[in-house]
Amino acid sequence: MAETPKTEKFKGKFKVDKNGFCDFGHVSEVELDMQDQYTSRYINGAITGYPKLGEGLRILGDPSDYHALKIHKDDIDEFVRRVKEFRKLHR
Repeated sequence: MAETPKTEKFKGKFKVDKNGFCDFGHVSEVELDMQDQYTSRYINGAITGYPKLGEGLRILGDPSDYHALKIHKDDIDEFVRRVKEFRKLHR
């Protein structure tokens, strides 16, 4: 079965702005079953014990203002994969 292209995978699942960005909080809830206040800690590693998993990804905003964060639709898969992998290894 062919993999759905990243640009189409989330079509209709998340509201995407004209630049391809989605609400980070909605992505966190739907894809990780976590609140954005917790998943935002994984973006820049600024809090002790949380890694810098957002490196190289298109994430707009300051993680300390997690309600305003946006993530590019083509980077959702990678961010979700990184968080899940980290959490699996550090249970």
